[in-house]
Amino acid sequence: MLKPGLYEQVINKAIKDELMVIPEACQSVRSIDEAEASKILAQYLTEIIQRGLDNMQDKGGGLSSQVALTNRIVETILQETNEEDFASLSVDKRAEQLLALLRENDPGLLIGKTAKSISRPETSVAQSSL
Repeated sequence: MLKPGLYEQVINKAIKDELMVIPEACQSVRSIDEAEASKILAQYLTEIIQRGLDNMQDKGGGLSSQVALTNRIVETILQETNEEDFASLSVDKRAEQLLALLRENDPGLLIGKTAKSISRPETSVAQSSL
C-alpha cells in the first residue's frame, strides 16, 4: 500500500493499480529520463533479481539454481543486444568470487605470504556499507 511521501520508484503494474484509485492532484509522476534510464532500470532490476534469487533459495533451490537463473538473465541480454561480449559474463558453474590478486613479483610472496593471507575488511569492498 502506497503511503504519502516522496518517491523515486519505477511504476510497475502493482503501483499503477494503486495509483488508479488516487486522485491525480495527489500524485506527481514523470517519465523516466532517457539519459538516466539504464541506471534507474538497473537499480529496479537489482531488487527484482535479488528477490527472485532469495525466493529460489527459500523454496529449496541451491546455489546452482541461482547461478542458472543468473546465467539465463545474462543469456537474455546477449540475445537482445547481439553483443558477444555478454557471452563471457555468465557465472562459472563453480560459483566462486575473486577476493585478491598479487603480482608475481610481490615482496610478500618472498616471505611466504599468499593472496589468501591478505587481511580483508569485515564489510564488503564491492558495496557501500554506509
